[in-house]
Amino acid sequence: MELSASLGDDTNIGIVLYGQEVKLAMPLLPATIANRERLAGALGQLDYTGLYSDSPAAIESAVLELNTNGRESADKYIIFMTDGNVQTGDDAIDIERTVWLLQNLAVDIAAVGIRIYGVGFADAANSELVSTMALKTGGESLHASSIDELPAVFNTIADYIQQDAGPVMA
Repeated sequence: MELSASLGDDTNIGIVLYGQEVKLAMPLLPATIANRERLAGALGQLDYTGLYSDSPAAIESAVLELNTNGRESADKYIIFMTDGNVQTGDDAIDIERTVWLLQNLAVDIAAVGIRIYGVGFADAANSELVSTMALKTGGESLHASSIDELPAVFNTIADYIQQDAGPVMA
């Protein structure tokens, strides 16, 4: 899963973890060898055991980090991984947050040029949520049935990003 290595040292990577709460586990940092240990540590905080999943808040947090600390001239991407639906503990709020994510936030994200590469992780993942976010932002939707499939998924994402990268037009 060396996505950071395949994208190069001029790429910045950050990690937002989410469940019931959203946490910026690693701010945007260059994907250098020196920072890969920090990246591994941030990924090590991942916890799949929570009951809740506020993915709209996580994506909003990622957008804020990109807009606040991202290089203005850089292409911006979010790799959105989910293993389920929006779950806050309240069905009415879940529907409201999902609609807001797909109808409002996705449009706002696309308008500022951020692409989402969605990864439905495990068979319970909401593929409609993942694919709609990717489609509306010009990204791609992928699926991994198990952790063993993630390296290939990340390689595919790296290929998409490298194909998309080009000179910045002034």
